[in-house]
Amino acid sequence: KKGTRVLVNEAFVIVGDLGFETAGPVTKITELLGKDRLRVGSEHGLQSMVLQRSADLAHSTLKSGDEVRVDSNYRMALEMLSRTKSHEHYLDDVPELPWEKVGGQEAALQAIKDAIELPLLHADLFKKFQHATPKGFLLYGPPGCGKTLIGKATAFNLTKQLREKTGVDMQEYFMHVKGPEILNMWVASKIAQSPDKAIMTLGSAD
Repeated sequence: KKGTRVLVNEAFVIVGDLGFETAGPVTKITELLGKDRLRVGSEHGLQSMVLQRSADLAHSTLKSGDEVRVDSNYRMALEMLSRTKSHEHYLDDVPELPWEKVGGQEAALQAIKDAIELPLLHADLFKKFQHATPKGFLLYGPPGCGKTLIGKATAFNLTKQLREKTGVDMQEYFMHVKGPEILNMWVASKIAQSPDKAIMTLGSAD
């Protein structure tokens, strides 16, 4: 069958059928090229490739956007995969995290309060005196030292204070986005078009 692996002897004569590979990379179809070829694309501007359909996909109904598993040499599309139900990003409720529950890191916490909380709570004063504020912070350290915890605490405390100041019932969320997705134009444009302010916490930015 087209796409199957074969076993050959020293004279390169086929002596056995090993079947299709059962594992391999997964990619998305971007274009159908006739009856037996597919153009697949890699996300974020990487080079696209043209693959052949294996025998098992010869009569399958494929369309752009479908995911297929390919062989390790990126020459043959072997299997059509069902659409995943997982989301590229999702919202997570922020637990109750007053600053007092974040142990240590006093200097980092005070810097975040001064640069994030105060400009939002007292925007009129910062505008009047043209006080510059930093565009971001770099929190670094080994896993488990509190970087993500500080991000969630910032969301909780800032929302709490804004709710008390404005009287508006608002809810804080922690939005999880896969690393490469933050570079996706869809995600970036949605953030840019949103009239609401958002604090972005990028984990494992490297």
